[in-house]
Amino acid sequence: MLYEINEKYQSYKDIYNKILPSLDGEINSELAKNLLKNSLYLSVFTTFENFLKDLIDNYIYNKEKVGVKFTDLSERIAHLIFSDNESQIKFIFEDKNKDKNKSFDAFFKLLKENINKKTLERHIHFEFLHKDKLNGYYKDLFQEILGDSEFLSNLELTQNIDNFDGSLSRKIESDAATFLHEYTDKIRNNIAHVNEKFKVGEYSSFEDIVDAFYYIIVAINKKYKTNTGFDLEEKVKVNILDNVWNE
Repeated sequence: MLYEINEKYQSYKDIYNKILPSLDGEINSELAKNLLKNSLYLSVFTTFENFLKDLIDNYIYNKEKVGVKFTDLSERIAHLIFSDNESQIKFIFEDKNKDKNKSFDAFFKLLKENINKKTLERHIHFEFLHKDKLNGYYKDLFQEILGDSEFLSNLELTQNIDNFDGSLSRKIESDAATFLHEYTDKIRNNIAHVNEKFKVGEYSSFEDIVDAFYYIIVAINKKYKTNTGFDLEEKVKVNILDNVWNE
């Protein structure tokens, strides 16, 4: 999966560096360049979002395969699933309930059973990236999948900034959470206004932005494997085998 993503990102760089300059001097060249730039910036972001979708699908697939119980979940996801059964829990203690022991036993049995895919997907799923989601839902999601709710905030991004004479003068340090916050905001604002200027924090070049996204993807993949032991390629391999057997 990472190989394919890297190839795709490299193709975006090639288009930016080779195709964009070739539009100079053409009719409506500025408009064409603006549209192509906006498309490239969105494509980089969409590729990242598709990676997150595949990551979540892989997690659900593997969790269902090995079996996951209520106590295996992180606190916030467990709380959401627990809340699904609020009416059942309340009924245990209601005066009109004539057999509280039986009601409790049924609920207790539910806690010990494997959670089905539908229930997992209701609370562990892809959400489009917005600042509020990054500060809320994705922290809960990464706690569940990566074992670290602050993973993005703790992931440092470093960029070298050149002096006018070409020598390296300083390094700009940020983090993945800040980078994604700024990028989501600026994508919506700039592309909505067909703005050819596009800057995310200190990451001024298209290549810097692509490299930052790929760095985040590689780091997430590494943390995912360490935390879960799951392989992002596994679901693809199994689906291929399933298709062979079903033919």
